[in-house]
Amino acid sequence: MLERVKISAQRLRMLTFDACEKLLKLLELEIDSTNLSSFKYRSLENVFPMIFPKNASCPFELTFTLDNLVDILWFLKLREVLVMSNQRKVLKLTVICEKVPFNLEDLRGITPPLSFELELMMLYVRISALSIDYGSLIDGLLWSCRPKQLSLPTGLKSRKKCIKV
Repeated sequence: MLERVKISAQRLRMLTFDACEKLLKLLELEIDSTNLSSFKYRSLENVFPMIFPKNASCPFELTFTLDNLVDILWFLKLREVLVMSNQRKVLKLTVICEKVPFNLEDLRGITPPLSFELELMMLYVRISALSIDYGSLIDGLLWSCRPKQLSLPTGLKSRKKCIKV
C-alpha cells in the first residue's frame, strides 16, 4: 500500500488529490511547488494524512466524509493535521455518521489546542445523519478548528427535517 507521496514540480499550478483508501493508506503528503495556486485534498474516509507543504503557500481545501465514529481522538487528529502548516484552509465535511460521542467535559484534562483559525468550514448533512447530536459535533469542530466562517447548507426542503443543535 502506498503510504507516502512526494510531489516536486516547480511549474505545477493546481493539484487535486483524491484519496482512494482502498488503494492507499496515505500517511504523509509532501508538496514542493513554488507556483502552486490551488491545492485540494479529498478523502471518503476518516483518514488524515500529514501534509507538508514546502514552498507552497497557496490555500488548502480539505474535504472529508464522516461516515464512521467521530470521537475525541478524531477531533484531535483533525486538529493535528490543520496546524501542520500556516496555509489558509477551507474544510468541507460531509456528515453521514450515526454517532458523535463527543463531550466538552471530557476535554478538561487535555491541553487546549494551539491558536489556529480556519478560513471556512462547511458541513454537508445527509438525510441519514439527521438523528445524530449536532450540538456535540459542532462543539468538537469549534473546539478543534476555530473557523472564521461556518456554513451548514443542509439542502433540506422541509422545515421538519432541521438540524437540532
